Amino acid sequence: MEQSQQIEWLQQNTPLNVLSEPVLTAIVAQMQVRQVQENRRLILEEAAPTGVQILKSGRLEAYRTSADSLAKAISLLPGSVLHVKELLLDQPAEQTVITLSDAEIWEIAREDFLALVEQYPEISRAFSRYLAAELDSMAAQLAFEQDRQVALRPYLVPKVKQGVVGASRYAVRLRQAIKKQRSIVSRC
Repeated sequence: MEQSQQIEWLQQNTPLNVLSEPVLTAIVAQMQVRQVQENRRLILEEAAPTGVQILKSGRLEAYRTSADSLAKAISLLPGSVLHVKELLLDQPAEQTVITLSDAEIWEIAREDFLALVEQYPEISRAFSRYLAAELDSMAAQLAFEQDRQVALRPYLVPKVKQGVVGASRYAVRLRQAIKKQRSIVSRC
């Protein structure tokens, strides 16, 4: 695939579409194409990423293990861009990433990507805008959940010590059946 096609693909299929064409051209110049077989680990959580990875084709799965809950896995499709945040913030990888199928990965080595960030401040600005939008989305979701809790609070049923709760026909019949059964058992 020639450089102009790669730039067009990045613009159409990835979050990197917010970057200008000169920046994308510089990114494409640093990319290496890598074929990865199915069921291979690309990175382990808490490890330092070796660079930015862009999934061109295939499927990946990312998950984070937790001692107190099940691992939460997400499926990654073509166009997913991995490890930008970790490299810009100098953090370890948050998730383990494995291939679910044979995949083509476009990679930019850590040093090359950091050099691009230094040369093109637009990359950091775009990432900051992305993080701000993600934070706004999370704040809106939290506000929605808080409003929902307030709206549902009147419908909470306090913990029942014993017995059948409710006035429905089913609850009334169930209570009558229990009383009848108790009276039969007490006669025996």
